Amino acid sequence: MNSDRSSVILLDNLRNCFLKLEENQLKPIGNLKMGIVGRCLMINSAIEVDNGCKDHDFNRFIDIETDLPLLTFPIVYKKEIIAIVQIINIRKKIGEKFIKKSFFWEKEFLVHFSRIFGDSLKKIEDKCEEK
Repeated sequence: MNSDRSSVILLDNLRNCFLKLEENQLKPIGNLKMGIVGRCLMINSAIEVDNGCKDHDFNRFIDIETDLPLLTFPIVYKKEIIAIVQIINIRKKIGEKFIKKSFFWEKEFLVHFSRIFGDSLKKIEDKCEEK
């Protein structure tokens, strides 16, 4: 998959907030209903928007700030969403115009990626709790 940038936002269901890794620490960044990330969580499905910053749910504290297409999808572990991923879509330059590359054909891959990534995140979390 080609992308310009991505972000992984973890969920803290006990404190009802999203967490982001900053300076080697998980920091709360907003409640679970904020931003495109929050909408993705609420509908439990991938969301593709043409312009991240112009989307009506965009929140600069949680979502990636971009005017490019943005794909947001949940990471699931044992039927529970444990994280949300955002990926900035690339654009191919043809002459002076940028053409959006559709994520449509990659969505099946993302479902599998979500499961594998969810399993990996949970294993890391379990090891951290053991220490």
